[in-house]
Amino acid sequence: MIFGLFGNSQGKSLLKETIRTLEKADELSEKDKKIVAKYVFSETIKAVKEIEGLPAPSSKLDKIILKQINQATKKRQQAISKLEDKDPKWVKTALVESFLLANCGKFGEKIMWSTITPIQEWVRQNLSDKEIQKFEKKFGL
Repeated sequence: MIFGLFGNSQGKSLLKETIRTLEKADELSEKDKKIVAKYVFSETIKAVKEIEGLPAPSSKLDKIILKQINQATKKRQQAISKLEDKDPKWVKTALVESFLLANCGKFGEKIMWSTITPIQEWVRQNLSDKEIQKFEKKFGL
C-alpha cells in the first residue's frame, strides 16, 4: 500500500485545506469562478476515467493514482504566485489536487466523501446546466 504513510490527521488536514481553498474560490470574480469550475470538472473527470474499471487494490491502480497526485501537486506548486491563494490558477490546481488525494482511497470513505462532495457541489454551483451537459456529453457521462 503506497499511501500507508497517510493517517487520520492527514485526512483531517486535507479536508480542512479543501474547505479553506473553496472559501478562497468563492472570493474570485464570477469569470474566474467559471474558469476554475470548468478546469476542476474536466480534470477530475479525466482522472476518474483513467482509473475506471481497474481492479482495486492493485499495483497498476496505485501507480496511476500516485502519478495523478504527483502531477497535480507539481501543477499546484507551479501555480504559486505573488497572489498566493487568491490566484485562480493556484485555486483550480489545489482543488484538483485535493480531489485526487481524497479519491486515492487511503483516508477512508468519510474523509473521501467529506472532501469530494463540497468540491463537486462548488463546481455545479458555478457552471450552468448547459455547461454541465456539455461536459457530460464530451466525457460520455
